[in-house]
Amino acid sequence: MLWLLLGLLPVSGQEGGPPPNQKPWDRGEKGPGDRDRDRDRGPGEGGPERRGGRDRGDMFRNLSESERKQVREAFEKVWVRPEVEAARERLKEANDDYRKVMEAAMMQVDPEVVKLLEKSRPKPPPLPDVNDPEFARKVMDRLRFEGLHRGDREGRLHERVMGSPAVADLVKRLLEAPPEKRAELWGQLKEAYQRGARDVLPGPAGPKGE
Repeated sequence: MLWLLLGLLPVSGQEGGPPPNQKPWDRGEKGPGDRDRDRDRGPGEGGPERRGGRDRGDMFRNLSESERKQVREAFEKVWVRPEVEAARERLKEANDDYRKVMEAAMMQVDPEVVKLLEKSRPKPPPLPDVNDPEFARKVMDRLRFEGLHRGDREGRLHERVMGSPAVADLVKRLLEAPPEKRAELWGQLKEAYQRGARDVLPGPAGPKGE
């Protein structure tokens, strides 16, 4: 429910409190020069992609291709170090606590706003009927929605998960399946997608729900 509140209120100086498990290069982290330019622009002048999702064109813009590669490789190594994983888990727990405290406080201040925020929350596409010829495409759209809703604004995580062998095989089988097999394969695909998301991005990830 507090997904919207976190988009309105800053957490530790970051707009919207990016998912604690999201890698800097996956969210288009800005360098100091980019932050200076944003301050000069003033509120609301950052362009359509600068609030929430970062403008990837500005990502490490002053570095050469070899330097960017060096940065990416260093981040990949740092990302899996035990002390970094432990700190990331602490950040996740703090973020979860923040959400709970915010929700409890909002319930005390104005319970109606809590209902309004829940009402405004984006809803995933409905599950299609298994007899729908577009069943496979529609359930994959649902997976993409879940990825975007969880902070994967540019679909990088989604594409990596969809390209994993286990998920790709289930997608192929679902595309070829007769109607009576589709519901079962959809359940398997959803589970494989969740596992793949956890492998790509440590911590709770992947779609939930139906």
